[in-house]
Amino acid sequence: MSDDIRLALVTGGARRLGARLVRALAEEGYRVAFSYHAGERDAQALVDELESDGLEVAGYAADLREAGECEALIDAVTADFGPPGLLINNAGILRDGSVDDASLADFDQTIAVNLRAPWILSLDMGRRMRDAGGGSIVNIASVGGLRPYSRHLAYSVSKAGLVMLTRGLARDLSPAVRVNAVAPGMIDLGSADAMPPADRVPLGSWAKPEDIEDAVLYLAEASQVTGQILAVDGGWSLSS
Repeated sequence: MSDDIRLALVTGGARRLGARLVRALAEEGYRVAFSYHAGERDAQALVDELESDGLEVAGYAADLREAGECEALIDAVTADFGPPGLLINNAGILRDGSVDDASLADFDQTIAVNLRAPWILSLDMGRRMRDAGGGSIVNIASVGGLRPYSRHLAYSVSKAGLVMLTRGLARDLSPAVRVNAVAPGMIDLGSADAMPPADRVPLGSWAKPEDIEDAVLYLAEASQVTGQILAVDGGWSLSS
């Protein structure tokens, strides 16, 4: 392997937005390792697809609800490829739950995946990046971490924590490591799921997956940007 090819680790990379981020990074010249939990078939299909295009990618099974598996993921990727220079904390879960029906179990699992896992991975990899002379971390936050979602309070709390983790690590790991976040609003995945009307979105439409990809790629390489939360929501977070 050529030393000048960069290595990225993407969590939750087998499906949906995560798979698109894996593909986008690989097409930009990164070697990409990604984690997945229950999507082994999807993970293998993604690896097969990208390898057939001559791109280098590998999937790793990991249940990020478990602290030990977060640590084992980094050790496995580092043993196989060397230390990653880019971490994308993308894995996340979204559970319905108003104040009347929210459960402690859902809260604990949401915090474990959406906040504790990025904490563990970012601290471990951030130190390794710092010791190696540099690196970049991009967290996939949410507009829900900036303004609470009414039926997804645990999710909003977890993403608000991720926003603060982003800002704190940007300060504490500087100048060697940059830490930023992308905060999507609704994302139009072009699926059968109906999107709510975009009449309250200042730009008139919801973000597409490629908009999130562009933001992540920008922050991964933006040498003078750290501690920033980039909302990619068509201006939705500005509306009342």
